[in-house]
Amino acid sequence: MEKFRLANALGDHMVLQRDVPVRLWGKGAAEGDVIYAVLGPYEAWGQVDETLTWELYLPPMPANTVPQRLQLSDGTDQITAEDVLIGDVWVINGQSNAELTMQSANSNGKGIYDEEMQDIFSKDNIRVIKQQRCHATDHPECMLVPQFDLPEPQKSSWRIIAGKEDILDMSAMGFFFAKKLSRTMQASVPLGIVSAASGGSPMMELIMPELVAPMGYTKPEKENIPLAGIYNALMAPLQKMTIKGMLFYQGESEQWRYQAYPYQLKWYVEELRRRFETDFPFYYVQISSHCGPGIEQWKKIEEVRYAQYKMLGLLENCHMIVSMDVGGREENADWAHPPYKKPVGERAALCVLANEYGVGNIEYAASPVPCCWRFDEDAVTVHFDYVGDGLTLLSGEKLTGFEAAGADGKYKKVRGRIVSEDTVIFKGVKEPVTLRYAYMHVADAEHANLGSSTGMPCAAFEIFKEDDGLLH
Repeated sequence: MEKFRLANALGDHMVLQRDVPVRLWGKGAAEGDVIYAVLGPYEAWGQVDETLTWELYLPPMPANTVPQRLQLSDGTDQITAEDVLIGDVWVINGQSNAELTMQSANSNGKGIYDEEMQDIFSKDNIRVIKQQRCHATDHPECMLVPQFDLPEPQKSSWRIIAGKEDILDMSAMGFFFAKKLSRTMQASVPLGIVSAASGGSPMMELIMPELVAPMGYTKPEKENIPLAGIYNALMAPLQKMTIKGMLFYQGESEQWRYQAYPYQLKWYVEELRRRFETDFPFYYVQISSHCGPGIEQWKKIEEVRYAQYKMLGLLENCHMIVSMDVGGREENADWAHPPYKKPVGERAALCVLANEYGVGNIEYAASPVPCCWRFDEDAVTVHFDYVGDGLTLLSGEKLTGFEAAGADGKYKKVRGRIVSEDTVIFKGVKEPVTLRYAYMHVADAEHANLGSSTGMPCAAFEIFKEDDGLLH
């Protein structure tokens, strides 16, 4: 017999989303039971339906750093959730570079974050709940259909980030993202970091079951992970949560499907927004560089980056974080997971602060991207957004990393000259029809050196004469 309870994605130490109605949900003992919820001065009620589930919406609440007690009753039994804060909830989704822990990043980087890991305290008001791949694979039955509850609540309940030991298994990207937000806002808005990332997962594992057939998938890539399996086990139990936004890092597994990737990712985000009941801002990482065996492992990484750039023109309220300049190095033992997640997380945080919190200016926070262009007989003129005080070289004395091609499709390096704060003219190919940047596996600042005045690297991109000249 089912008992009255909260869904196990909710509980002690959780952060609830501020300023909007907040959905709570759970199981009930009997159909028709009325569920009452009280959190400080706020009250709400809901009713158990024929599936013995219930949900209700607390009214909008301002940010609150003072721990609260959530009380719920079905008229017979009472349950509580202690130490609840009101703030902003951010979801981290993707594959292994989203999942990569602080402990692993620090080890692979030979102690580069030793000091950072000591500089975190409970007063930063960061709370975490983590789902990871092994929680799904250890419970294969949970991957077959969308789950109501987390598969391993004892390992993935909400917890307070109060010191080094608390962040060892936290997403490194998520840690630096949350820390930058918290410190910038002086911990005035509690942060809930909800991690649901799965190492090695392609889109076919991350998407909902309803999208499998429309996307053309007929069989899984791995025998032990069914189509939509990771979504069913890790994301479905979270889809009723009220959130602020999402940070996404995935793409290496799409190298042989890069042409479909931007459209599939768009579809996935649109469906997530429908289920989370909000047009949340979507911040995603244009994937990093990889050295050593990674060059052979991911032969089409350049194409994936271009597919990710294309997303900017397909989906509203999405923003791309460039990371190709902080990719793996030869000295990193783990060639698949660049340890340099601090700049990735902090770049995401700077964009979020500017866009979502009104702190800073997105023109200075984001990486340059083409906004309009013109192809002439012997030149290509490109105008860029997000240049800060003006475009600049991140290394050397000449622009590097640009190639153009004519109608024959043969690419040739071209000369670039910054002619104004936001404009570059490229020459070197007669009657060009396409221009591309950073078409290389290791796209560091030495080989692709265009950036903004704040040091933000330009995104890898490819543009065409046949386009209308406008990305947005």
